[in-house]
Amino acid sequence: MLRLSSLGLMTVLMTTAVSLSCGERANPAYVVPGATDAGGGQEDVPMSVGDGGPSRGCGIPLVSCNGNCVDLQSDPTSCGTCGTACGGGKVCALGRCVCAPGETDCAGTCFDLLKAAQHCGACDQVCSGAQVCSQGSCASMCTMPLSACAGGCVDLQSDTRNCGTCATTCPGAMECIDGKCNCGTGLSVCSNRCIDLNSSRANCGSCGNICPVRELCMQGRCTPNCSTGLTECNGACVDLTSDSENCGACAVKCTGGSSCSGGKCACAVGRQRCGGICIDPQTDPAHCGGCGNRCPAGQVCSQGNCLTICGGGLTLC
Repeated sequence: MLRLSSLGLMTVLMTTAVSLSCGERANPAYVVPGATDAGGGQEDVPMSVGDGGPSRGCGIPLVSCNGNCVDLQSDPTSCGTCGTACGGGKVCALGRCVCAPGETDCAGTCFDLLKAAQHCGACDQVCSGAQVCSQGSCASMCTMPLSACAGGCVDLQSDTRNCGTCATTCPGAMECIDGKCNCGTGLSVCSNRCIDLNSSRANCGSCGNICPVRELCMQGRCTPNCSTGLTECNGACVDLTSDSENCGACAVKCTGGSSCSGGKCACAVGRQRCGGICIDPQTDPAHCGGCGNRCPAGQVCSQGNCLTICGGGLTLC
């Protein structure tokens, strides 16, 4: 089984490539799960060659596929090569069709084994009758704050495929935050994509504002050079001490909900890394009080302890 390692929030590696028509001056295609441009924004570099020869305006690493400028490293309709589409709910990462973080390949289709009733805990584990899949185990019902959606127990406040209500999927690299599809902190929505307007050459300062040839986007303004303290990474000026997509060095990404501080990926204060993901040991029922300490069915995690009721001053929601 092929499985992609976990990423953050919500993030999400979860990149979905965006293709666009190659015209007189094509906009670079970006899918931005974090703070920088995945496409690099190098529309001024030499033309790339795809399936039909040179394509005017397709800047490296984009290539021409059927008249569109695409990134073969992240486009699910042309993954690795033109026309190679990812199926079974897979995404394209580094030119390969793989399951998104937290999902497992079961006979060619991706499932979240923590909440898939037909693949609960393992690909061959099926929940019977009216049972639901809760945290990888078949149960008679979901425990708060989880809700039943298509036989699985999900958190409607943070599940990108069931955001706010069952089957409401957040598009592109958007996250589900408090039951609503949105971009993470510091990012803006541009054509259903999460973009950092401070560093995107194709959306510098505002959606669709493309920086001229040989200029970069710094702090929302097109500029020819990176200022002191910033480093050019794949066509954008970034701060290696705080950029979660380029932490300490270009292309070093912080995953699992961690962020970049002082050039190193770390979990926020009060959270700890368990299985590559930053969790709150005070409230996480799968890691209550410490990594791997799962609360029994029917109990909640309150202040780091598994209880049948919440602790003093707290309310079960």
